Amino acid sequence: MKLSNGNKTMLCCAGVLLFSGVLHGFDLVKSGKPAAIVLPENADPSSRLAAQELSDYTGKVTGVKLPVVTGKNNAANKVYIGTLQTLKNMPSSAKKALQSAKQDEAHVICAQGKTLWIIGKQEVAELYGTYQFIEDKLGIRWLKPEDKMDSGEYVSKKKDIVFADYEKFREPVFAFRRLDQVGSYGQVIPVKGKTWATRNGYQTPAAYGTPIPYDKKDSLKYKFYAPRIPHSQNCLGGSHLTFVQPMPPKTTFDKHPEYFAMIDGKRVKGQQYCISNPEVRRNVADYIIRKLDASHGLGFYNFGMVDVNGGWCECAECRKLDGGDTMAGGFQNVSTRFQKTVRAIAEMVYQKYPDADLRVWAYHTYRQLPEGVKIHPKMKLQFCPHGRCYGHALDDPNCPRNVWLYKLLKEWLKVGPKDVFTFEYLTSSGIYYVCHEQIIGHDLRLYKKLGMAGWKEEAVFADSKFYPPRKNDIRGDLMPSNWQWAYITGKLLWDPSLDENKLLDEAESLYYGKAYPAMKKYHALRRKLWVNTPVCMGYPHGDPRRPNILNQPGAKEELLKLLDEADKLAAGDKILQYRLANDRRWLKDYWIKPNEEVKALRGKTMRAPDAKSKINIDGDGKDRVWVGAYYLTTGLKQAFTAEKKVLPPELKTTLGILSDKENLYILITAMEPSPDKMKMTGKPDVDVWGDDSIELFLYPPTAANVYYHLAINPKGVVYDALGTGNAKDFNIPVEVKTKILKDRYVIEAKVPLAKLKLPENGEIWRLGFARNRNVDDALTPKKITYSGKFSLGGSHYHDVNAFRPLEFGTPILKNGSFEELDKNGKPKFWSLRKKAALIKSEIGNAIKLESTGDAFQLIWWEPLRQSPQERKITFTFKASGKGKVAVRFYRYTDTPDPKAKNRYRRKYHGTDTAGVYQLTEKPQIYQGEYTIKPNEWIGFAFTGAPEAVVDDASIRLVK
Repeated sequence: MKLSNGNKTMLCCAGVLLFSGVLHGFDLVKSGKPAAIVLPENADPSSRLAAQELSDYTGKVTGVKLPVVTGKNNAANKVYIGTLQTLKNMPSSAKKALQSAKQDEAHVICAQGKTLWIIGKQEVAELYGTYQFIEDKLGIRWLKPEDKMDSGEYVSKKKDIVFADYEKFREPVFAFRRLDQVGSYGQVIPVKGKTWATRNGYQTPAAYGTPIPYDKKDSLKYKFYAPRIPHSQNCLGGSHLTFVQPMPPKTTFDKHPEYFAMIDGKRVKGQQYCISNPEVRRNVADYIIRKLDASHGLGFYNFGMVDVNGGWCECAECRKLDGGDTMAGGFQNVSTRFQKTVRAIAEMVYQKYPDADLRVWAYHTYRQLPEGVKIHPKMKLQFCPHGRCYGHALDDPNCPRNVWLYKLLKEWLKVGPKDVFTFEYLTSSGIYYVCHEQIIGHDLRLYKKLGMAGWKEEAVFADSKFYPPRKNDIRGDLMPSNWQWAYITGKLLWDPSLDENKLLDEAESLYYGKAYPAMKKYHALRRKLWVNTPVCMGYPHGDPRRPNILNQPGAKEELLKLLDEADKLAAGDKILQYRLANDRRWLKDYWIKPNEEVKALRGKTMRAPDAKSKINIDGDGKDRVWVGAYYLTTGLKQAFTAEKKVLPPELKTTLGILSDKENLYILITAMEPSPDKMKMTGKPDVDVWGDDSIELFLYPPTAANVYYHLAINPKGVVYDALGTGNAKDFNIPVEVKTKILKDRYVIEAKVPLAKLKLPENGEIWRLGFARNRNVDDALTPKKITYSGKFSLGGSHYHDVNAFRPLEFGTPILKNGSFEELDKNGKPKFWSLRKKAALIKSEIGNAIKLESTGDAFQLIWWEPLRQSPQERKITFTFKASGKGKVAVRFYRYTDTPDPKAKNRYRRKYHGTDTAGVYQLTEKPQIYQGEYTIKPNEWIGFAFTGAPEAVVDDASIRLVK
């Protein structure tokens, strides 16, 4: 059959019927008689696996397995499985379609009369074709990986499998669809997890880039991977070991110290190399060529560098390779020197192997666009979007974390090679029982639109042997609790035009069976709650969204009610009851429990009041200005013990806070009965947190979405970094003075904020606070591990969910969070009229407005006191609900009059509407601006119709 060019364009996206006949039919099994699977004499391992899978699943459906034979066979009905290289006779239309296919995994399924062909363009393609046939004609679905209690698959029972002639061509939109094993021992194959992944169209290579031992055909590794991974996709090495493998430090340094990085004028033995050295480059190129020689030119090599933040070679030649932008994201930017080196090595390899499959990372300290060099056009680029938010679409213009990453990706696509694919970090984000199905559908359609070559994600398969071992290990829940995401992603990677909602409907209806009516409502509510919780999430900040999902009143109860309904519907079905029990456990462990923990940690907003006079940093804390500071005196608990005991009174620790336009000031007084026993050996920017010390975590509202970590010991030694220590070279010139007294130590510090973000008056940051004590006594005995680690609420030190709100300066709009209540339970400084009411909850207060209701605050104080000059202000607030919310300004002028009752006459000029905003059920941040006219002051008001919920309002003066 002829295939037009127009049809071929359409077929790139999906499996499409090339023709369907009605005059003939193919009997796979009829009246108990099976067709025979016929393999060519030179069948690839993937063809043999495909034959076995088709035979086995035909047996599960009909009770009759198909015989598998090699070579010629006289069976009435035959199934030929193979590739263009191994099958001699095939329909001309199938051959032509495969020869012109773009992707090596393209395949054709063709039934003509008494013959069925499943043909792949290359090895493994026919395996994917067989799985597609099993789904199409046998009705099998592999919903989730098998475990001890549940096969995870759907099998429909039929007596006969008979169908009309047809021909279906299929090739994946994305060449890269990798699901890589991590978090476990690489030599232990998670057979169930990887088998499930391959059946659903994923590529599942050997763990950690280890090669397949083609010379050891009796090995388990060969037997498992050879049928599933083509020779062309066998990893030849590289990645973080690009320079280490050709030149191991242990055997190379003594002979060739010049190969290694120069640090402070000396060559240093380690995994950092002098990559400007021509011999280093030649050694890497020769290593790759030897690997290609051994593999007959098949396989790929990936360029990367050791996974560290610094320690790059400081020699003059290496520095000459650097671009003008030497810092990026708080780290030394070595992208230009790295990519220049990779380009030079690649050109050496291409001289012998012009078609070599060479790949390179855009990762971490070498993710920025290089200057003065382009990736070789033959290479493939893997872009690593670490730091992105997976709670929002990559191209979401309202997600600051994604805006800059999406911009960087598009810049790479403009200058990079043709084939660019991603190295995703969703599963590295600690995702358990999340709702990522809509986002992955959107993102994969975006990738297709951008012309990208694919996607790679890491998988913690449940049947792995996890490493390192952990107590109360939950890693086995990661993939099972996200089975819907994993299932539909496999489908969308082949064809992103598919509707993820329809895929979900089918998968969940098969999975939950007679309990589906209740579970459909259950998962619809889960996904609605997920979308309506706008918290960003993603590595390296983890998943702070899940703990906040059940903030909506009644959400938890409704989910549990729906599970109860499902349990009733599932009566008598053990497998279904097991599946529902998992959902209930996942809801409890990964939604309810984290939400309860976050609620327990929430406290009132801390403040950083304006410093009214200069502060002398001397370690005394006796300047009069400290009288006006905010003080935190309670709330520290053991962070890492089971009991989480409260900080003993003998160790009372007080945190004082002040601020000005450019600095944060802190004053810490830590009671200590044994100052002579304190540990204070830490070095600057190294291990200060291991001393008796104080740690602060300052989280500004910036697009970078990273927090600043500061540790100070009683001697005044400072450690500071961004995040969890990945940016130790990010330094702020913190000014510190300390004093050690007989019963306490005092730390006074000035933290310049310009490198983070200059705070605006009334702006909300977040602050974490901890104390470390190493003295071994009854208060913090060493026999109890971590007994001397104390944090606010007993939270993990780096848990951003537990950081408390910190409001800078003196807010113009008072009590914008509605947390401060008067003796009557009304929000201070606010007036509520008609259908306006305070909403109280465990997570904080808000104002609910219905038609005719309004909430307003009169603002006559500085800096908005009545003035001859006009003043421009901006306002922000968070709101959700139905209909619209309006921001209005009441305009007043006060004229002095000694004879008047209040010694002034007040004139009302009317109301200005500054903005009307369409609401959504999901809380959004809204903002606007207004100009106060000369000789006027204002009242600030909200009105809403038919229903609005307003919170976190603030006003700022534009200077």
